[in-house]
Amino acid sequence: MSKMSSSSFQSSKQCQVDSQHLHSYLSGNGVVTNHHQNLVEIVSCRNLNEIKSIRQSYSALCGQELLHAFASTQRNNPFAVSV
Repeated sequence: MSKMSSSSFQSSKQCQVDSQHLHSYLSGNGVVTNHHQNLVEIVSCRNLNEIKSIRQSYSALCGQELLHAFASTQRNNPFAVSV
């Protein structure tokens, strides 16, 4: 595998992993502290192209647009602060 395709594969695989972490966070499954750490890492350490790929991967994985999932979670959270 060439360096470019290997890097592309790793990015694709990382997007899938990130999408799974986001899904777990948004659905309320799993260990809460790990989800918060993963969420912070995903939104703060990924570049724009990676975020776009994560959105596409999330949509394919979950059948829902990531931004809609965040909005739905926000609406359904009685402790959420409205901005």
